[in-house]
Amino acid sequence: MRLSWLFGALLFTTLLAVLHVVALDQYLYWKYLWLDIPMHALGGVVIGAFVAPFMHGKHTLWFFLWCASLFIAWEIFEYVSDISRGPDLVPDTLLDLCMDTLGACVPYALARTLLWRSA
Repeated sequence: MRLSWLFGALLFTTLLAVLHVVALDQYLYWKYLWLDIPMHALGGVVIGAFVAPFMHGKHTLWFFLWCASLFIAWEIFEYVSDISRGPDLVPDTLLDLCMDTLGACVPYALARTLLWRSA
């Protein structure tokens, strides 16, 4: 089960990376400002998929604290790299964090039913 979980996580990581490279190359983040929203949700799925196997069914709070620390680190990277949107910085960051968290709920739910019960 853990090997198939890893393959799934790598598949979503590859999808995220390809979509991100294409979006950067084609300036899609600037043409379609809404594209950042599903990309953060997919990023939440990826991070959650890699955090879940290390939790071994521990309390929900630990899973989301680890994920949130990585989401916040990404937002700091966006800010330091001047990737964030100018005047909409706070609302954009809050929306990004919400979408990251919603994305992480998917692997969390799957891990509860598939990964942690089989451990």
